Amino acid sequence: MAIDKNDLHQPESLSKRVVRGGIWVFALRIANRSLGFIRTIILARLLAPHDFGLFGIAMLAIATLETFSQTGFQAALVQKKKNVEPYLDTAWTISAIRGIILFLILFSSAPLIANFF
Repeated sequence: MAIDKNDLHQPESLSKRVVRGGIWVFALRIANRSLGFIRTIILARLLAPHDFGLFGIAMLAIATLETFSQTGFQAALVQKKKNVEPYLDTAWTISAIRGIILFLILFSSAPLIANFF
């Protein structure tokens, strides 16, 4: 019985690819959360309670603004896969402008955030 070349290079089924992708996403999220937890423990040991509280307030403000300002360009470029070069400059420019706007919002709202906490 001869082995056909097509049998050796059969593409994976969609369900197997979805399961493998799901496992990778799950593993990366667990690793990310674990590293964040370790970082928090280290900072809690190194910083004074007052400084650790300030760090927590700053991280809360940054995470909140970042959550509400996701543009989706990275996901769109990854999904497109082919011929993304014309869009890279636009995505970079929008990302840079987004960073500047976030900085201005955080800088101008710092007194309000400080008064709140």
